[in-house]
Amino acid sequence: MEFLRIVEDDLRALSVEARKKHPVVKEAAERGIVKLRALREQYAAAVRESGESLPVSRLRSQELLRPFLLACNHADCSKSMILHALGAMAHLMNKDAISPSDAQNILRVLAIQAVSPSAAAPDVHVKVLQTLLLTITWRSCDLPEDMLASGLIVCIQLTEHRNATVRNAAQATLRQIVSLMFDRVADLQQQQQQQQQ
Repeated sequence: MEFLRIVEDDLRALSVEARKKHPVVKEAAERGIVKLRALREQYAAAVRESGESLPVSRLRSQELLRPFLLACNHADCSKSMILHALGAMAHLMNKDAISPSDAQNILRVLAIQAVSPSAAAPDVHVKVLQTLLLTITWRSCDLPEDMLASGLIVCIQLTEHRNATVRNAAQATLRQIVSLMFDRVADLQQQQQQQQQ
């Protein structure tokens, strides 16, 4: 239940921050809070019925992710709003509270923020890279090659950043993604060999 409290706090903070400049984000955050309350009640009833703790993945709802995606979809959001939204998305992924089908939407908004003029701050770019790596290495999600390629493009763009911290983080993320791709190829070859035998 601590997880639900944190998500609700994230949604409330996003709603307050978005209230004047981004009413669509504010409305989505408020809908997310309502959905979260309903999910909390369903989860509590299921725990009472089963008598044991249940996985957080039962709480997956696109309405919890949507406000954070909408915030990152705007190139003119404030730095603090973007950092907040990226942190909340990472938290949802870490708890497996996002459907794997939403990974492509997450990668899309990360690409927007990687080139956004409002995200010119190095800490936003570093957070984009951290969230990108988390999305690509997310165990619940097996991204297709085109999505991996879009992640590579974001990394390559940020390897040319003027800030050394962002450049180094982009280079490290790029190495990790390339390594992951080679691991996947090796796994596929091993599976094919086992099927042939």
